[in-house]
Formats: sequence, structure tokens, C-alpha cells
Amino acid sequence: MHDVFGVLCEVDYFSLGIMIPRSPLVMKRWFQAFPFLVGAVLSVAPASAGLVIQHQGATNPTTEGFTAFAVSSGTPQWSHGPVTNDLGTGVNAYQVSSNDANSQVGYFAQLSASTVSAIQANGATFTLISRVSRAASPATPPGGTVYGRDATFELGNGRRYDIIQGADTQGNTIIGTASDLLGGWNYYTPGTFVTLPGMTYHTIQLRIQPSSIAADIYIDGVLRISGYTGQTRYSGSAAIYFGADNRGAVNYNLVRLDSDFRAVVVPEPSTLVSLSVAVA
Repeated sequence: MHDVFGVLCEVDYFSLGIMIPRSPLVMKRWFQAFPFLVGAVLSVAPASAGLVIQHQGATNPTTEGFTAFAVSSGTPQWSHGPVTNDLGTGVNAYQVSSNDANSQVGYFAQLSASTVSAIQANGATFTLISRVSRAASPATPPGGTVYGRDATFELGNGRRYDIIQGADTQGNTIIGTASDLLGGWNYYTPGTFVTLPGMTYHTIQLRIQPSSIAADIYIDGVLRISGYTGQTRYSGSAAIYFGADNRGAVNYNLVRLDSDFRAVVVPEPSTLVSLSVAVA
């Protein structure tokens, strides 16, 4: 936006005889072997997981505690709605689509003072399970000027963390960070980027430990970006945002904030359409 916007428990899945490993390397291979399991609907987590708010599946986010926003240099043009059985995977999601070059659209939730205090004490995990269904225009590059980004987490302390989801001209997914706002409309100094084949669902987790400004970003259970300190040029009140910018469209299966940096989303292969949250 311009100015608005692990520690896994070993789980025995009897029906498939699969164990989710503790080793990040083995876990990476697990996700590669079962890519169709990444995504779907999150089950209700225990209170100890520190759940603050979540969007899940094809549910309209405004019924889950989020508020819609749409801003533009002109009149915002956008569309949104449920997606069922996306790409024939059985995954349900809610699509947010920006339909002109200057619109920033989506949903946000303000964080209470008690939530901010809990995050300061226990850290935080900001989780997305999402798929880029249409790249922003121009396509998000892995270098140079970044045009648009899709999710933001800020604690009201003058610092915010932006997660970019885009696609290159070959149809590969690009996930990365923004390190500064250059000015103008949606132009960012790029941080670190990861390129992944195809435009499929990925689990993205931004984790911040207590009393730290540096975040680690895990993609599909593997640490991909470490020491991300966000940017300080434009930051507002404590809130989370998700949506789409600049003709881009993103399908969100899950958006979740936990006031605990140890919260980890675990796919359940035995059901294919449910997830649980484990806290070490």
C-alpha cells in the first residue's frame, strides 16, 4: 500500500503412513513430494496457539472480522469473490483482484493493544496460503523496481513488513519482500526474492521473535528469507492487510495471525482439506 495498506510436531497420518519431519531439509522434500497438500482449510487451533484473527477458504473476509478497503489515484476498480475447487485441487479460496493500474484493494484488521502486548511478549506468526492467479502489470521482477505487493504486517511502532506475491513472464511465482517505498504509486525498493515454478498455492509464514525487529520468512516449511527488517518510510497503526495491487489477482485460502512466533501450519495428508496449528 502507499500509506494504508520449524518447530513442527511429528504427526502420524495413519491413512497415508506419512510422518511430517522436524528437519527443514526433509520437510522441503516432503512438500515437494506432496505439493497438492499445501493449502486448503485451516481447522480451529487451540487457544495456546495465540490465534488473533484468520480468513479461511471461500468465506467472505468481512464476515471474519476484516474490513474491505479500496484506494487508487482515481476510482478504484476491483472485484472479489469465492473460488471453489481451485485448479481442480479441491482447495477453496477467496480471490481479490485489482482491475486497474493504480488500485490497491483488499482487506485489513486492526490489532488491539492487548494483541500488540502479546506479540511483544511472545512474537508473531503471519501466515498466508495463497496463489497468484494473475500477475500485476508490469510483472513483479526479482530485481529492479518492484511494482505492487499483497500483504502487510505492522505493529504500530514505525516499522512494517511487506510480502510481495507476483509472477514473472514465464508464469513462475515470485515471493519476496519490500525494503523501502520509493514514492509515487506502489513502487518499492526490492528486498530478497524467491522464484518458484508455476502459479500454484504456497504457504508463506513471516515469523518475528519477541523483542526483535528481524523477521524470518518460511515458504512451504523451508526458511527462505532471514533477517528481514521491513521498512520505516510509511507505517501506520498496528494491523494486517492482504489483497492485490495493479491489475494483479491473488486467491487466498488462508490469512492468519498468531501472537506466537512458534505457530506452524501443518498440512494433514489424511484429509487433504484440513490443517492444524502446532506450537512448540
